[in-house]
Amino acid sequence: RKPRQGIVSQLFTANEGSSDSSHVTPVELVSVLKAAIRNGAAMYSANDYSGCLRLFKQTAESVIAANGNPGVSAALQQANATAMQRTIQQRVWVLRCSFDNLLDELNAQLDGEADAKHARDNSRRGALVSDHFHRREISQIVTQPPQKRASMGNA
Repeated sequence: RKPRQGIVSQLFTANEGSSDSSHVTPVELVSVLKAAIRNGAAMYSANDYSGCLRLFKQTAESVIAANGNPGVSAALQQANATAMQRTIQQRVWVLRCSFDNLLDELNAQLDGEADAKHARDNSRRGALVSDHFHRREISQIVTQPPQKRASMGNA
């Protein structure tokens, strides 16, 4: 089975018709990078180093256009070095390492956002639970006979 080579187009699918690629989300970038790595690995394993390099270069160019990542930009410059300086396999690995580094950054960012959302949700949930128990306590006090309310106040 031959891997798909149109993976890079996924990067801008959500922004079709928009000239502003800055709306690409970290989740979309993660998806594109993982797809490129998966398909590039299949090409590389099939000894299609040129195809893998081509896919990784296209992906790198799209990532740079989408978020201007300096690590990917520097890796693309290194990968574009002439064959005299680096083999095709070396250029593939330069780009692959930059993708892995960017994935680490994006995943850390997404984890941080998830942690913050989780904390906000827990805070809201805690406030709702507290409010629920407070209302229940008030309800119990109000529905108690007057003598029992008086004894609760003395406790």
